Amino acid sequence: MKLSTLRRAGAPLLTSCATLLAVALLPVALPAAAQTAPVKPAAKPAAKPAASKPAAAAKPAEGKTGALSGGTGAGPLLTRDELRACLKQEESIRTRLNDHDAPRAPLDKEKQAIATEQQTLRDERAPVDAMRGKAEDFAARLKLFAARVQDWTTRVEAHNANKITGNAYERNQAALNKEREDISAQRTELEAERLQLAATTESVVGAYNAKARVLDARVTAWNERNAAWNDTTAKLEAERKTWVSTCADRRYREDDETAIRQGK
Repeated sequence: MKLSTLRRAGAPLLTSCATLLAVALLPVALPAAAQTAPVKPAAKPAAKPAASKPAAAAKPAEGKTGALSGGTGAGPLLTRDELRACLKQEESIRTRLNDHDAPRAPLDKEKQAIATEQQTLRDERAPVDAMRGKAEDFAARLKLFAARVQDWTTRVEAHNANKITGNAYERNQAALNKEREDISAQRTELEAERLQLAATTESVVGAYNAKARVLDARVTAWNERNAAWNDTTAKLEAERKTWVSTCADRRYREDDETAIRQGK
C-alpha cells in the first residue's frame, strides 16, 4: 500500500503593472511687455530636492513551495528540519506498509484452502450422519430390550410368589424359561451388534472427528493471525492519518527539499 507520492505545486507568480498618470499642460496667457525694463528681482536660491524616503525592506520571498501528497497543503510552511522529519517519517510508514502488505496474499490464499477443506469435510459428513442414525436406532432397541427384561423379571417374581402348584403353574414356568432363553439370545445379538457398531463408529466417526479437530485448530490459528494483521493495519492507518495532518496538510519550500535530498 503506497503511502503517498510527492507532488510539487508551484506557487503562482503574481505580476502587477503600475498605472502611468499623464499630466496635461494647460496653455497660460502671457502679459504684454512693459516699455521700461523691469527691475529684476534677486535670484532665489535653488530649492533643495525633497529627501527621498527609504524604501521599505522587501519581505524575503518563499520561493516555490509544494505540498506532500495526501494532504491539502493549506497549513503553515514547514521549516527545513520539520520537512526532513516528515520525509523520514513518510519513508518509514511507507516501508512498514509495504512490509505489512506482504503476508496479506498468503493469508487470503490460506483462507481459500481452509474453505475448501471445510467443504470437503461437510461432504464427508454423510457417513457420519448415517452412523448416528444407526446408533439412535440401536439405542431405541436397547430401551425396548430393557423394558422386556424388566417385564419378564416382574412376571418371574410373581410366579415365584405363587405357591400354588399344578398344570397352570408348570406351563407358566415353562413359558418363562423359554422367554428367558429368547432374552438371552437377543442379548447376545445386541451385544454383537453393539461391538460392530462401536468398531464402525471408531473408524468412521473417529476419523471424521480427528480431521475436524485438526481443521478447527487451523481455523483458530488463522483467525489469530488475521486479527493481528488487522490490528497492525489499524495502527498504521492511524499513524498515516496523523502524518497527513501534521505533514501533508502543510507546505514546504522546494529549495529545502532539494537541500535535504542532497544531504544538507
